[in-house]
Amino acid sequence: MVIKTKHIIVWTVLSFMLPISGPAGAEAGPESGAAVRGAVEIHQKDGALKADRSNVVVYLEDVPGAAEPPAGNPQIRQHGKQYVPEVSPVLAGTTVDFVNDDNIFHNVFSVSPAEPFDLGVYKKDSRKSVRFDNPGVINLYCNIHPNMVGYVVVLKNPFFARTGPDGVFEIAGVPPGTYKIKAWQRFGPEAAATVITAGGPVNGVVLKLTEEKISLSHKNKWGQDYVDPENDAY
Repeated sequence: MVIKTKHIIVWTVLSFMLPISGPAGAEAGPESGAAVRGAVEIHQKDGALKADRSNVVVYLEDVPGAAEPPAGNPQIRQHGKQYVPEVSPVLAGTTVDFVNDDNIFHNVFSVSPAEPFDLGVYKKDSRKSVRFDNPGVINLYCNIHPNMVGYVVVLKNPFFARTGPDGVFEIAGVPPGTYKIKAWQRFGPEAAATVITAGGPVNGVVLKLTEEKISLSHKNKWGQDYVDPENDAY
């Protein structure tokens, strides 16, 4: 079956807005484009650098050219009452398979304006699919288990990366041009900078975020509070 398609958080963002360019004549990235490399930093409220900087989506805006979604559908698995991966950046037009690995039922849904959907209740080893056509951030919830929270970040072009725990990223194959580069984080607004690619790699891009407040509270798909939220019979 294919269906078309709250955190309440306050952050302070530090953004480097000066252009960062790669050296002229340096080696190009894969597929005749340049690589854009750097790292994100997440500072906690007390100023300490957060050790885990994973699941930040770094992407470029307004890169020319058309791109097709991947031939195979990416998967988001329900495993141990979690979404795996927790954050999935995808190109607009991509169909994502939601696979239930657990010995209990799940009901994946979203009320995000970009792509609201409801997959209904389904059991272990079942899968359902959603096509994400509209750019934006889609918050994923389960109507049975309120602690299950995930995100699909739908982007307009394929020039994006998701960070690991060290916060490092690389976006390959970027054509020459001047672009806004942004970092989306699930706990706050985006950081931004400008990069210039001129046939060579761009290194040393740093995007800084500051964490201030986190809330995972949300309602069920009917806009009501969860009842008996940890009943594993479902």
